Amino acid sequence: MDKLSIYLFESKSIQAYLSRTGKLRHMIIASDRLDSLVGPDEDGLLQRSLRAAGLDPNRDTNIIASQAAGYEVREDNGKIVFFRYLGGSFSCYALGEDGYKNLVRFRFAVTLAVQSELPGMQFSDALVSNDQYDTSGKEGFFTLLNDAYKELASAGNRPVTLLPLATACTASAETTGEAAVRSGAADARELLKVDRGIADAVMVKMATDYQKVNLSLYNRYLSEKDKAKDCDARFKESVNFNKSDDVESDGDIALIHMDGNSVGTTLIRLRSILSGKHGKTKTEPVSRSEYTKVMLQISDMLQKSTQKAVQTAIDKLLDKNENLIFRPLVLGGDDVTLLIEPRYAADFCVEFAKAFKQQTTDAFRTDDNPENNDLLHRLLGGQIRFLTSSGGILFQKKKHPYAGSVRLVEELAKMAKNRPFPKQNAGSYSGDITVNPSAVAFVRLTEASGESLAEILDRLRRFRIPANNCDFYTGSRNGFITCTGSGEDAGEVTLEMIAACVREQNGGPVISRFRRMLSEIACGRLKDAERLFEQACDQNSNYKNNPAVKLILRNVIRTEEKDCDGRWYSINTENNDANKRYYESLLNDILVLDHYIRENPREEITGSANEIQEAQ
Repeated sequence: MDKLSIYLFESKSIQAYLSRTGKLRHMIIASDRLDSLVGPDEDGLLQRSLRAAGLDPNRDTNIIASQAAGYEVREDNGKIVFFRYLGGSFSCYALGEDGYKNLVRFRFAVTLAVQSELPGMQFSDALVSNDQYDTSGKEGFFTLLNDAYKELASAGNRPVTLLPLATACTASAETTGEAAVRSGAADARELLKVDRGIADAVMVKMATDYQKVNLSLYNRYLSEKDKAKDCDARFKESVNFNKSDDVESDGDIALIHMDGNSVGTTLIRLRSILSGKHGKTKTEPVSRSEYTKVMLQISDMLQKSTQKAVQTAIDKLLDKNENLIFRPLVLGGDDVTLLIEPRYAADFCVEFAKAFKQQTTDAFRTDDNPENNDLLHRLLGGQIRFLTSSGGILFQKKKHPYAGSVRLVEELAKMAKNRPFPKQNAGSYSGDITVNPSAVAFVRLTEASGESLAEILDRLRRFRIPANNCDFYTGSRNGFITCTGSGEDAGEVTLEMIAACVREQNGGPVISRFRRMLSEIACGRLKDAERLFEQACDQNSNYKNNPAVKLILRNVIRTEEKDCDGRWYSINTENNDANKRYYESLLNDILVLDHYIRENPREEITGSANEIQEAQ
């Protein structure tokens, strides 16, 4: 039997690694290097690692070649066959003893290259071979593949031993403690022993390389149509946010992070489907070459769907405002992270979510044309209908430390992903693999904080009502689905609805009334907040038909309690325990978006709850 070997590599805690110094410059460069790790670029880290291992990418591998028409997987003895690349991870296999030796050399080169170019980044890898059983059949490949993933999971639980780099040109970085090349002009002159002119030229080249990386990432967010719109000038404004405020350290900004819903879990389920072991009915597994082609197509589809969705969202925002200012930070796999003007943050998330779903729907759509032999359609048509993306928006001051901000926005994205969905949604999101709707959670911070997201939400949105002996949550506890559609919203309030509502209000008496109600709740006076609402209803018979009022009424969970139809907040229980009641409304969520989206921003009011109420 032929010897079969499989090598898996997986980066860990990518976002935490990218943001650990708190400097955007470091994050952008690290993101670019990480993207080159799994990308098909000829000068990418993966390609260079192959060459460092004495392998010719064009002769000894089939690296990322699935785009070619009529592509066929060649399993020549010793050739490394790549079958997955996505989000800082890649997978490959090889046949024969020569193949195993090539994978060993490649493994050494990759781990050395990663620790050299991405010092301190944690990762796990696994290399397994069929020393104990025959893998010549279709089932044998999947058996060994399962063993490889088990070994990868086991490696992930072991302490990671990173190579301590220590050469004449490295020192401990002050920000991280990791080995790092000194980059100051004075250090460059001292280490390189050259005159001032040459040393300064070295620093100019480093700055130029950074600008190229930054501009390259910026261009990936733009469609071809948008690139023609004086891209260079807009790029210079965007990276520094020159037009947002007169002073860069002042003013607000929105940090957005979007991530695919359960993409890793979906890929595991897809592997089960392709291995013939999904569900109660056992089917014939696909061959190694078919599995390779499908996984490469899925990886390529996710990369392209994410980038096209970003471009579609930015394109629509540029149609609204050709001077839109945004700063891309990450675009790789199914991850998107960027800074943007706060008034456009909700719009970006809604448009991106719609476009991402549409792009993946087109990719998974079954094609009845008999001439179409695309395996992704033929094998998975009907198994999965589309993928979705969820995320978080952190509204904050520009001067807030970035490392803490990215931690919070990731927690917001996780909260949105884990939100409970009504059972009515499941039918419209089901193939053989169920995909949750897209959702987004957001919060506004006016000061930098080291608290967890749960602590921040408790402080900003949770208030005690002594008379009722319970808490009142003035904002959503799990985020909002991003857009509505037939059979998909199940009567829920969506992010799109709130954004449209506050635009229609543009401030106005209803929003002012909501602010007064929120002030009363913050002081623990729920009865007074109820009285304000009742007064508005009495004074205007059409008050409940106002879009903003409709939203808070729509979000109320109706019960059999007396007068529940007129109530504008929900009465909920923790884990169905009647003794653990809490109230919930959307007042804070509406007011946060109103603060940023409305065309005529109101003057900021500070002070205690009583002082705010008096001022309003």
